[in-house]
Amino acid sequence: WHYLLELDPDIALLQEVNAVPPAVTREYACLRTRAMGMTAFQNFHTVILVRGEIGEPVPLNGSQAWIDDILATYAGNLPSRVVHPRGRPPVKVIAAYSPPWQIPWHYFEGADVDALRPTQQHAVWLVDLLLAALEHRPPDPEESWIIAGDLNLSETFDHDRRYAGGNGAWLERMRSLGLV
Repeated sequence: WHYLLELDPDIALLQEVNAVPPAVTREYACLRTRAMGMTAFQNFHTVILVRGEIGEPVPLNGSQAWIDDILATYAGNLPSRVVHPRGRPPVKVIAAYSPPWQIPWHYFEGADVDALRPTQQHAVWLVDLLLAALEHRPPDPEESWIIAGDLNLSETFDHDRRYAGGNGAWLERMRSLGLV
């Protein structure tokens, strides 16, 4: 934690955090949300820190009820808020923890998921649902956004035959929303 305090960021979005020490909470407003695992809550949190104030939630919802249901189940993995750093304009933030496993099929049994995922993928990941929510309600280019964290995707995975690919397609979807 002393490295974080040395870096002195106005905003920090953290994943897989067990506890935030008092030395940090004295300097930062802190929101901790418990991350969901495959079938139960994880033993760690997703965290938003800001030197200033943490404001209202940024709604994340998709175009269909089943997307909203899954996003609600995994809300602790995607805390989203408007933050107000001292002396700076407000910023919409999402501290993203997209687990390295697919969303269990029972959540969307019978739903058409093809539009959610890159063609190379046979699974639905939490990052697919995050992008669906952002595409449903695109960020205003006049607003400041930070979406950061552990998305468990990288274009380098596309060059490894052990992975199904499609990571570049996710990044392109983010780019099309003005987020890269």
